[in-house]
Amino acid sequence: SPTAASNHEIERWASQAQPNLRAVPINQVSADEKYSLAIGPFGSNLKVSDYRTEGRPLVFVREIRAERFGDEKTKFITPEKFAELKAHQIAAGDILITKMGDPPGDVAIYPDNAPDAVITADCIKLRVNESIILRKYAYLQMKSDSFRQKILGISAGVAQQKVSLGNFREIPLLVPSLKEQTEIVRRVEQLFAFADQLEAKVASAKSRIDLLTQSILAKAFRGELVPQDPNDEPASVLLERI
Repeated sequence: SPTAASNHEIERWASQAQPNLRAVPINQVSADEKYSLAIGPFGSNLKVSDYRTEGRPLVFVREIRAERFGDEKTKFITPEKFAELKAHQIAAGDILITKMGDPPGDVAIYPDNAPDAVITADCIKLRVNESIILRKYAYLQMKSDSFRQKILGISAGVAQQKVSLGNFREIPLLVPSLKEQTEIVRRVEQLFAFADQLEAKVASAKSRIDLLTQSILAKAFRGELVPQDPNDEPASVLLERI
């Protein structure tokens, strides 16, 4: 799968890392601006009564998990409420992480063509400093098995596991040179494309097999699979005798 491909490529590279590899806490790769690393508002700051049918969109955990944003279920807030929630605003290119779930730690990049929005409770926003780490590289590393294990290691809760922003900001990311990051992203995207091609071929083969099965059954019931003896009695006569 594409995720397994990215895991393998990043972890294979890490095992052969060059001397300039650094382990840098997430809070040190965030952009040098206010609210570049933040969580969604507490319930008292954003209530269901604030929801509208138009305005500025809200982003929920379910959308981060699906990596799809904006559909018929999207909720909105007024421009005034949006301005009030400045600390929780997101923009295209921001990395979004779920801080609750079973398990927590799903990751998505807010799409380039998406409007500015506000994350809701149980979401984390990270706007990276691209002079240190490429957002696509950070995103891919956060989807790796090793990073998910780190998320689980800092999760707490009985009924449902949660990640605190304080613990999340201290998780280290493996940061090589920007040149190496660019090459890793290129190779992973190649694997993604290859996986997509394989998936398309499997789907096409399955479709052909399904059609072949129906064709074989149709021929069988028409008696076209084996030569027929014209001297055989009609099926109606056989049924009458039975």
